[in-house]
Amino acid sequence: MPKKKEAFQLGDIHEAAADGDVAKVKQLVGLGADPNERNEEDQTPMHFAAVEGQLEVMRTLIRLGAQVESKTLNGGTPLHWAAKEGADEALEKLIEAGASVHSITKDGWTPLHCAANEGQILAIDALIKHGAKVDARTNVGWTALHEAAYNGKVDGMNALLDAGAAVDAESNDKRTPLHFAAAQGTGDAVELLLNSGAQVDAKQKSGSTPLHYAAEQGKVEAINALVAKGADIEAKQKGGLTPLDRAEKSEACSTIALTLLRELQRKAEVVKALQEKTMSEQAVSDARLAKSVAQKASKWKDQTDMVKHTLTD
Repeated sequence: MPKKKEAFQLGDIHEAAADGDVAKVKQLVGLGADPNERNEEDQTPMHFAAVEGQLEVMRTLIRLGAQVESKTLNGGTPLHWAAKEGADEALEKLIEAGASVHSITKDGWTPLHCAANEGQILAIDALIKHGAKVDARTNVGWTALHEAAYNGKVDGMNALLDAGAAVDAESNDKRTPLHFAAAQGTGDAVELLLNSGAQVDAKQKSGSTPLHYAAEQGKVEAINALVAKGADIEAKQKGGLTPLDRAEKSEACSTIALTLLRELQRKAEVVKALQEKTMSEQAVSDARLAKSVAQKASKWKDQTDMVKHTLTD
């Protein structure tokens, strides 16, 4: 993924490309520099021109034979870099020159994952317009919506959902975007997913629900949003831990969140007790009714038998 150019050992042509110095790029190539020269991380001048949005340098490099699909050590192409940085014109130029929107890094990231990670709405829209698969998955099963939710990029989430992203897509360990949004704690992100049909009590591999995640991180907005949509405050993950149990074991959970969870737990217990009392009273009432009906039926039978006996006599 893109890093500041100062973090790298740059060749002269890399620096010229990042700075948008067309004349210097031409001069260096004329002196024998390779337009596809790689630094120690296999980044080419095109990567730096793309991330900086240097369109004229990009055009020049392409004319001089630069590859638009060159990959870094991690497999990132210039399109990955442009998407993450939101260099929208550079992104369009790369696609026009043949860059693939389906290219993946060694971790399975597509350019769309990179755009979603930073909430780059225009890049998201452009990539999808050019055929990017909205639910493409990384090696760990994350979709672009997982990435946007993990980073609290609500606008990016909106763009992906509008494009048909699966709201309950599961990662390899069965976490949904809602698990990530709940842990990140942005109430707007949680509400967006819930209003888009996300399962409020979706369980990941360990049985944890989004409320477990919000509770552990002490995210009050997320807790309130989840409970308002019916999240089960008494849901148990493997090992029997409830969201409150997770919160009490977590150093990240605030006093405010703990107080809220304890109050929610208390209310849930009161409601449960009332329901059990109502069910018990209903059972007693049903038993009395059944007894009354049986008695009346028996009395009616006796009366019927008496009438039959009288008629026979």
